Amino acid sequence: MDDLNNIYSFLLFTGYLKINKYLDYNCYELMIPNYEIKLIYQEAFDGWTKEIKENNSQKLINTLLNKDEDKANEILNYILLQSISYDDNQESFYHGFMMGLMNENNIHSNIETGDGRPVNKEKRGFILELKIVKDKDLYDTAVEGCNQIIEKRYLESDKGRGYLNMLGYGIAFDKKRCFIKMVKE
Repeated sequence: MDDLNNIYSFLLFTGYLKINKYLDYNCYELMIPNYEIKLIYQEAFDGWTKEIKENNSQKLINTLLNKDEDKANEILNYILLQSISYDDNQESFYHGFMMGLMNENNIHSNIETGDGRPVNKEKRGFILELKIVKDKDLYDTAVEGCNQIIEKRYLESDKGRGYLNMLGYGIAFDKKRCFIKMVKE
């Protein structure tokens, strides 16, 4: 069972998957055979993702608030590796992913401030600028996110309104990998 193809074969032969379409020699499109089995998968995946979130969400938030970039990188890269598809690589996906990961912590999304939008209005918090790697590496793309926070004055506007403990982070995503960089003022 250490080969993904063996797992698919096992699920196929036990009836937890069925062939939907023949694609090519020894290559098939598979599907979930019925509603009852879909519920089994849904329950298993819901429990799995809930466990990942419960074990890591607050740790990630704490490391960001405590300015521990290395630990934050470690935690978020672990979460990405365990929970997303290689094909989920659009900025809007990562935005929703991060919102879902932190949704029980009074997170606000796309609130306008300065010349842009921060993520959190609390006295202590952080602003995240998420970027997708295009023509740069993870580090340079994260720095680009930091520069956007500075250029659009996200942190200045919050400080002017009494939110003195805001931190800024540029986060670069490339499929199942990321890099977090803190804004240095």
